Amino acid sequence: MIIRAFAFSPFQENTYILHDETGEAVIIDAGCFDDGENKVLKRYIDSNNLTVKRLLNTHLHIDHQFGNKFAAETFGILPEAGEEDEFLLSDIASKAARFGFAYSNEQTQKLGAYITDNKEIKFANTVLKDIHVQVH
Repeated sequence: MIIRAFAFSPFQENTYILHDETGEAVIIDAGCFDDGENKVLKRYIDSNNLTVKRLLNTHLHIDHQFGNKFAAETFGILPEAGEEDEFLLSDIASKAARFGFAYSNEQTQKLGAYITDNKEIKFANTVLKDIHVQVH
């Protein structure tokens, strides 16, 4: 498995792309904040001929979901996260404004599925296991 990390947004949030020899990939914590960062993520995926199969969020603090809408629209996948974090999707604009970021609630992407503890996350020849941890 290949793991590629990117530091995105003013928070320097870590976004990961995991992929294997089949070319299938997952994005973990799409923290892309602006068009430039969106292009960096897409360029990596395109230049490696990857097919993104899943969009996973470790949690839903604003910096971990900035790029979810872009990824959903670009790659045709919906984000997945723990159900207990879903409330964090509400009123992202006011949360971002506290940090001085212009961000609208329309930029928030609703979840497509929940990730549950001890569930296997499969793509191509890779199997990940979700382990729920009660801390950041």
